[in-house]
Amino acid sequence: SLAPGAPDSSTFTATYTITQADIDAGRVENLATVQGTAPDGAVVNAQSHDGTGTAGTPTVMPLEQRGALTLTKAGQWVDAGGNGFADPGERVEFTFTAGNTGNVTLTNISPVDDGITVAGEPAAGGLSAFTPALATLAPGEEQAFTASYTLTESDIHGWEMRNAATARGTAPDSSTVESAPSQVTVT
Repeated sequence: SLAPGAPDSSTFTATYTITQADIDAGRVENLATVQGTAPDGAVVNAQSHDGTGTAGTPTVMPLEQRGALTLTKAGQWVDAGGNGFADPGERVEFTFTAGNTGNVTLTNISPVDDGITVAGEPAAGGLSAFTPALATLAPGEEQAFTASYTLTESDIHGWEMRNAATARGTAPDSSTVESAPSQVTVT
């Protein structure tokens, strides 16, 4: 019960559990309605405001958004001929594992490969397209991508393959998030 002009800022409390959608939106909006009964039995209502005095204006509480990715890359030469030697046409299979270590959902995640270097020179072949091409990851989730490289005759002489990649994705605010590079050497 309140006398005319009397405030009460301590009687009512509420708790709201933040959702992933709230974090992805970067804020929580809250609008409350207070209801009371006048001495004549009439019901009186009022909506909250954000401090501007305009009733019905929700209070907006910003939430920190932190997009972060990791990438772990591995490569393995596949000895299809079974002879223990690299032959033209054999493949190096790569696995790229991207992880969302931030607090927002990231979309359009894919590895970004700077190209393969064989024995200090750019390789003549090419890295196949990533499978899957893109992923969406909630915080704490991981996605493995695969790609392969087909060896050419020139790759095999003095053979050591070095390759680095990063993972890139899009945060809810449309900013680009990129992991630190992950490098692998296959001999």
